Amino acid sequence: MRELVSEFVPVADEVHRLQKGKTADARLFQGFCEEGHYGGRTKPTDTRQGIYACTASGRFLASVNTRHPDAMVRMLEKALANFAALEEGDRVSSPELLEALGTVQRAEDRFPVDGLVLRVASKDMPGTKTREGWHEAASNLDWAWFQKSEARDFLPEEFEVGQTRAVPKALVERLVRFHLLDNVRGQTTPFGRKEVRIAKLESKIECVEESFVDVRFSGATLAMHDEGPWARGFETKLEGVARWDRANGRFTRFELVAKGDRWGRTQYNARAPERDREALFEREPIAVLFEVVGGPELQRVAPAHFWGYGW
Repeated sequence: MRELVSEFVPVADEVHRLQKGKTADARLFQGFCEEGHYGGRTKPTDTRQGIYACTASGRFLASVNTRHPDAMVRMLEKALANFAALEEGDRVSSPELLEALGTVQRAEDRFPVDGLVLRVASKDMPGTKTREGWHEAASNLDWAWFQKSEARDFLPEEFEVGQTRAVPKALVERLVRFHLLDNVRGQTTPFGRKEVRIAKLESKIECVEESFVDVRFSGATLAMHDEGPWARGFETKLEGVARWDRANGRFTRFELVAKGDRWGRTQYNARAPERDREALFEREPIAVLFEVVGGPELQRVAPAHFWGYGW
C-alpha cells in the first residue's frame, strides 16, 4: 500500500464542510463524490465520508470507506488504472479552476503564527466500564489556538514570584466549550455558552529568571447539556505548568491536564448503544492533555470547532 500511495498526493479534510459548502473546493468535491461509494445516498445519513481518488481536474477515479489495508490496495489499484486510461487533458486542472480554488478562505489561513498552539489529546482513564475491543486503546487528537495577545493573558501581569492571575473567562470557556469534550471514540458537538457552569483557571508564578518565567496552573471546569436525548456532561480539575520565553514572548512549555468525569453521549461519539440508556449517565473517568509540541510552524491543523471561536 505504501508503494501505491507514493503515486498519489494525499490530502485530508473535513467532509461536512465539503459536502455542504458552496466554495470552489466544496463544489469540486461534490462533483466527484457523487460517483463514489455513497453517491446519491440519503439514509441512514447523507454523509460522503470516505477515501476518494480523483484527478487534479476533479475527475473521479475510485473510492472506498474502510480501515482495512486490502480494501485500500484494491481501491488504489483501480484508481491508477482509471488514471492511466485518461487523456492528458483530463488529468490536469484548468486555469479557471485553479483561480477559483485560490480564492477559498480556510481556517488554516488564520493560524496564529506568533500565538499559542496546543495539541489536545483525550483518552478514557482506567476504571471506565466500557473499555473493550478497539475501545481499549481509543484516543483522539485536536488542536487549540490562541492569538499572541491571548497567550500573554495566561500569565500574571507582573513577573514576580507568587503573583497570581485568574485567566480571562473567555479563554477558559474556549477550552471548556470546544476542547473538553468526549471525543475519545469519534466526533462530538461543542457545548453552548450557557451550558458552561464552571470555567476557572489560575496561574501562579513560581520562578522568574532573566530569560524565562515559570508558572503553575490550577482550576476547575463543568459543562452540562440537560435536555433531549443527547444530555451529557463533562467535569474536570485542571493542573499544569508552563514556561514563558521573555525574549520571544511565547510559551516554550505548556502542559495542562484536565482530569475528571464525563457522562451521556452525542450522536456520533460512539458511546451507545453498547450500554443501556440509564448506564450512559453513570460518570466515567476521562483525561485531556493540552501541550505545546514541536515548532508551531508544523501544527497547521485547525481546531475541530474553530468556527465557534468567533475570530
